[in-house]
Amino acid sequence: MNSESMRAGSIGASYMKPRIVAFIPAHNEEKSIRDCLEGLGDQLLPNRVDLDVFVIADNCTDRTKERAEQAAKDFNLNVKVLITENNKQRKVGALNTAWKRIYGDTLDLYSKTLTAYQQLYKESIKAILGMDADSRLAPQALINLWEDLMTSRNIGGVMAKYTMRMPKKKSQLSKDDVQYEQKLASGEYGGPLTRW
Repeated sequence: MNSESMRAGSIGASYMKPRIVAFIPAHNEEKSIRDCLEGLGDQLLPNRVDLDVFVIADNCTDRTKERAEQAAKDFNLNVKVLITENNKQRKVGALNTAWKRIYGDTLDLYSKTLTAYQQLYKESIKAILGMDADSRLAPQALINLWEDLMTSRNIGGVMAKYTMRMPKKKSQLSKDDVQYEQKLASGEYGGPLTRW
């Protein structure tokens, strides 16, 4: 018996908590992925709803995968890191990788039977959140988005209002700080275009 079958059996034949799934495509985002995941870790979730996070390390040549895995542990998040190689479709290809992981490849000519766990998981997803790896959700974002989404059965999607966090002034940093270069490279300090 494989681990997915065992999980399906332990969950019960017909019940899995409703869940929000976050898709985060990340191409060489080792500097920002921790902040992104920390923002998800700070979220207040709707009652009896789980959050699963898929970070798609897309053609990465840096430590995005390792940083995401460490952040998942640090912030107690259920994170699965998917790896793409030779993805020529960039962000769309990364998002498709996550989509296929859950829903399968709709263009696959051969019928692929889902395991009991995969079917339960697929049916438990009530919302998909797409976000960039260099962004951070405001503390009440998920609960507000969820409440808006659940107000009516005919609402298929909701969208957040975006604001930009301005970096701190570089003059606030002491040049004697042993982490001076690292702090500058983080994008937290500098002019308004630093984060871009």
